[in-house]
Amino acid sequence: MNRRLATLVILALVAAAAVNWSWSTAAFTTASSVSVQASTSPLSDDSLNISGGNGQSATAGIAVSTAPAVLVTDAKGNPVSGVAVTFAVASGSGSITGPTAATNSSGIATVGSWTLGTTAGSNTLTATGTGVTGSPVTFTATGVAGIAAKMSLYAGNGQSATVNTAITTAPAVLVTDANNNPVAGTNV
Repeated sequence: MNRRLATLVILALVAAAAVNWSWSTAAFTTASSVSVQASTSPLSDDSLNISGGNGQSATAGIAVSTAPAVLVTDAKGNPVSGVAVTFAVASGSGSITGPTAATNSSGIATVGSWTLGTTAGSNTLTATGTGVTGSPVTFTATGVAGIAAKMSLYAGNGQSATVNTAITTAPAVLVTDANNNPVAGTNV
């Protein structure tokens, strides 16, 4: 049971005992009932922090191995459940699944998956909890080139030179992955 809800229930019971029962030398009598409402809305002293999945590296165009997750805690560091968190791609042209998640009983909310953009380089993802201190937080990941998939002419094609003399531009090829990211270290 959510810690806040438990606290509200206890306070309601104490209030009910104080309001609904009056002591009399003859007997106990009851009065009207008390209504209690609980809310899972974040409080201003709740905070949002990265829990996991930050600083990863994956092949460009592929999902990271650990889905980014955040932790929402109250002012005393206790996990807060039921807080809505929205995840969004901020840079890198990647994609996500499960962009909205509620924190679980451990205060954790996790995006379904994060696939990096097809261009090698930096990617970022934000997580926002409305009304929660520290929101939004930003996750980073680096997309790296995949395995060599294509080779194309880069320089030195179509030249002519006098016999037994060097050509002006040395022939060169460009090796790229399936997404046209340059691949280093490939023997040609």
